[in-house]
Amino acid sequence: MLRTILSFLGSLALYLIIGGTVIAGFYNPKFFIIPGSIILLAGAVVITGNIVIGRRLRRAQDEYYKLQREFGYDAKNQCPHLLFTISQNNIGVFTMTDKWCRVCGKHLGPAKLNKSIFGKKWE
Repeated sequence: MLRTILSFLGSLALYLIIGGTVIAGFYNPKFFIIPGSIILLAGAVVITGNIVIGRRLRRAQDEYYKLQREFGYDAKNQCPHLLFTISQNNIGVFTMTDKWCRVCGKHLGPAKLNKSIFGKKWE
């Protein structure tokens, strides 16, 4: 509940800042340099995050290939399963949420939605 309220207030503040910047840009055209640099900074943060996640996945895949050479088919049981993905299956009225390892592809069982002070997180 608190996270939803904070998210709404953050979005509202962002819209007000962008709207104010557009209005101020009508009076001074050079004022658009500030929001342009903010957008470029946000894009750089997103791209950097994607690069970091990609490198982490490649490192985990390299380790898994080493485990495959050493253990063969039993490598799925030796994989640490640090990176996982969530999938949902609709079974009639119910929705099942499953966890899958992104490196070895092993089914890790049902995912659990845990609550914390920072919000809900699938584990």
